[in-house]
Amino acid sequence: MKQRAFLLWVLLAGVLPVWADLAFSGDGSRLYVADSTHLRVHDVASGRRRARISRVRDIQLAVRGQSVVIWWHKTAEQLDPNTLKVRARLFESGGYLEEVALNDQGKVTAWADYISGADMMASVHGPGELPTGEPGYLFGATGDLALSSDGKRLAWGGQESPLRLWDLVTDKLLHIVPDEGAYRQLLFTPDGTSLLALRGDSLTCLAVSDGATRYRLPPGAHGWPNQMAWLQDRLLVGWSDGSLTLHDRDSGSQLSQFSRLKASLQELAVSSDGRLVATRDDKNRVVLWNAAGKRLREFSQ
Repeated sequence: MKQRAFLLWVLLAGVLPVWADLAFSGDGSRLYVADSTHLRVHDVASGRRRARISRVRDIQLAVRGQSVVIWWHKTAEQLDPNTLKVRARLFESGGYLEEVALNDQGKVTAWADYISGADMMASVHGPGELPTGEPGYLFGATGDLALSSDGKRLAWGGQESPLRLWDLVTDKLLHIVPDEGAYRQLLFTPDGTSLLALRGDSLTCLAVSDGATRYRLPPGAHGWPNQMAWLQDRLLVGWSDGSLTLHDRDSGSQLSQFSRLKASLQELAVSSDGRLVATRDDKNRVVLWNAAGKRLREFSQ
């Protein structure tokens, strides 16, 4: 009940984003910004907008290497990374698409969808049939899906569904972490031994081996953690007051302050080489930073 009350408060306050994504291309030369029904791509060096498309439904985005995949309503499409023209319609889902995970080759490995109704039942699909344990279905239309860097582990956590971890090599359910749900973002550590989870008003690090909690970042002077990404070998955490802090990946201890935005952070992305960081705040300002926290430029819409 406490988690649901917190999420209701953040939604009413307008702090959580509505269908928005931010991602670098694999070589860091392009930045993709999905906001509601529009997707645009910018040249990172000049800040110039290269292309822009729109869809009749809210767009979500996944980028891996040079592969750009969007999904909207029940449709998943692969786009040209420069022009954003449709290269292929990948699949039509049986329910409303919630999340899509790409492997190292930029191929769709798993996706989550839901069927609208009184129970808002969600399903997670992988290379094989994924068992869900008890109960046999997942509640809650929203949540997050994460794939480990080696493509062997998959995690799903919903707003009203316990966290689940699967082994994609054997298609076995490894763990169900009993809780009240309220998951907003999931992120594996680079070595795949731990899973970071933004849930409710805190960030929790869980061991993949047994689901045990390794450490937790609770709300504090910067508000609550609402975004996270790996910046080289450190954890970059964005907070509700616009602060960005760097943390030790093993203990969660804060190492330094990265920067601070003028408004609440909504989206966070790091280039694959760890040299660039992009942020979007609740005023829809998209800003580029270097790895030392120096502001480089703002991208126009």
